Amino acid sequence: MTTLPKTPLKTPSRGRLIFLLLFVAVATVAWAFFLLSFISKIQLSPSPAVSSNSSTPLSETAPLPATPEKPTTTSLLTGKTINLDRQLKTPVAVVIENLVEARPQQKGLEEADIVYETVAEGGITRFLAIYGENRPLSMGPVRSARPYFVDWAKEYSGAFVHVGGSPDAMEALTSSGNILNIDEQLDNPVIARDKDYAAPHNAFTSMEGVVDWITRSHFKHALKAPRFTFETPTETLNRVQVIAIDFSTSLYAVKYIFNSEKQTYERKMAGEPHQDIHPTNVLIQFTDQQVVDDVLRMSIQTQGTGKAILFHNGEVIHGSWQKNENDMTQFYNQDNRPMTLSPGQTWIEVVSKDTKILL
Repeated sequence: MTTLPKTPLKTPSRGRLIFLLLFVAVATVAWAFFLLSFISKIQLSPSPAVSSNSSTPLSETAPLPATPEKPTTTSLLTGKTINLDRQLKTPVAVVIENLVEARPQQKGLEEADIVYETVAEGGITRFLAIYGENRPLSMGPVRSARPYFVDWAKEYSGAFVHVGGSPDAMEALTSSGNILNIDEQLDNPVIARDKDYAAPHNAFTSMEGVVDWITRSHFKHALKAPRFTFETPTETLNRVQVIAIDFSTSLYAVKYIFNSEKQTYERKMAGEPHQDIHPTNVLIQFTDQQVVDDVLRMSIQTQGTGKAILFHNGEVIHGSWQKNENDMTQFYNQDNRPMTLSPGQTWIEVVSKDTKILL
């Protein structure tokens, strides 16, 4: 039997061993990279829709998309930032009564953007409330117009809500092409009587009804520019704390008390808080005024020029007012520059030239 010679095993050289180790390392890294890529593709692929019977916890589902913010704008009447859908395309002016007997049922004044106050007759004051963003459920008691209310309403190119008026006011309305005349005496359905109160202090309207009537009337006029120049104050001055205005008797005495924390003025009438009224600005406009008939109705200057005082942010600014026939009344400081108001509600107190303002 032939015995094969034994062949000795060859020991790999050092260079070949290093090559084998490098090959194994590279292969391992490549395999790991492949696995990671495969797992990532699985995680990034969209999940199947979850049925209503799925037991998957809500916290594991995709988050709901964020609700888009509503577009905003700057109110033309107050200078405040508001949601765009809140600004009325057409401003609304409402004549509101201030007879003592009517005060308990007054509604809507605190929601107005601008309020004019002046004498209607016999020392009794009356309001013209201008609305551009709020929508009160009720406004009133609505009372009769005066020619100066018509003149101020025309500045806003909007709706004018009233119950009849003096002969001069009714004549002025017939020649006013830029305001929508909403008069109870024209059988207008927007104004209704509340049987809980005695006539004539029981006529009320609503912003919903007025806006609907504007739409049905196809009235297209609108305020296009800011009513005032507005600027947010950087500091509170606290120079004037109390403003007192004497229209006639103590029943129509007005007082404003400045609140430095809120930068507003608490309004009082006849020594009592007047509803929840806290304007940011108080403008006093001095005018020529005189009695014109036997029921003590007034003639009040609305054109020309006169003295004016602005109170806001605890500060007092002396100046003047000026109005041409078809323009808006402008208020200027002593440097003949437009007065700058703080954003918020404004009350315009239209008084006679000799009215004393106590500070």
